[in-house]
Order: sequence, then structure tokens, then C-alpha cells
Amino acid sequence: MGEYCFSEQNSAFSPNLFLYARCAVVARGQKVFEDILSNPKKYLKNTEFEILLSLSSEAYILKKGQRE
Repeated sequence: MGEYCFSEQNSAFSPNLFLYARCAVVARGQKVFEDILSNPKKYLKNTEFEILLSLSSEAYILKKGQRE
């Protein structure tokens, strides 16, 4: 995942950063996802796409015109 896969406070593996890295792979589409799944070394280090986690909520708000 790159140099930022560990938290700075205690050098422990960061599950949040791992999730954000997975979001980056998913956002690139099925072909890239399957390619990286078959060969994880192809993953671009130090990339993330955290915003993907909130897109469904934002889409709902836009469609319904209201906040939860």
C-alpha cells in the first residue's frame, strides 16, 4: 500500500488507510480491480479514494433533496 499504511502514532497497521486504498482500486473499475486482484504488486502505492465511502449518502441527499 505504500509508506502511509501505518499510523504515525504507534506504527500499527491502519485499517482505515487499507479501506481507502481498496476504494481507489474499486473506483478505477472492474478491469483494474480484477487485474490488481490477480497481481497485487500492480497496485499503485500511496493512492486512496476515501470520498467513495460517502458518495452513496450524497447521492441519496441529491435525489431526495433532504438530509437524514
